[in-house]
Amino acid sequence: MPIEISFAQGQSTNLKHNSKRHRDGIYGNVFFQLIFAIVWWIFQTIPMLHAYQDSQGNWIRRRTHGFGTGRYIPFHSNEIQVHESVRERIERTKDAEIPYTPSALNWDHVSKSPMLKYVK
Repeated sequence: MPIEISFAQGQSTNLKHNSKRHRDGIYGNVFFQLIFAIVWWIFQTIPMLHAYQDSQGNWIRRRTHGFGTGRYIPFHSNEIQVHESVRERIERTKDAEIPYTPSALNWDHVSKSPMLKYVK
């Protein structure tokens, strides 16, 4: 099936493409993404060792699985910088049926910390 393409100068050309090749190109990417997604979820079930420091400087090691859980926000300096869009989203949804809470593992502790600073 020929495809006609018009260019800015008024020129046009007919392009013939192999429909099987075209179809394989389209479905090939989707298939690869589905395989990648399945493999990614399998890896999410494998427990991984995570090490981090708490606010007192003690090292904590634990095995956790992924499943989209948030990361641990470290207390290694005098301030914890969080983007101001996080604060805005928390404020906008505080009266909602399900208010937004960041997925950081220690957000309850971080949100009450005097070291928290919202930045642009």
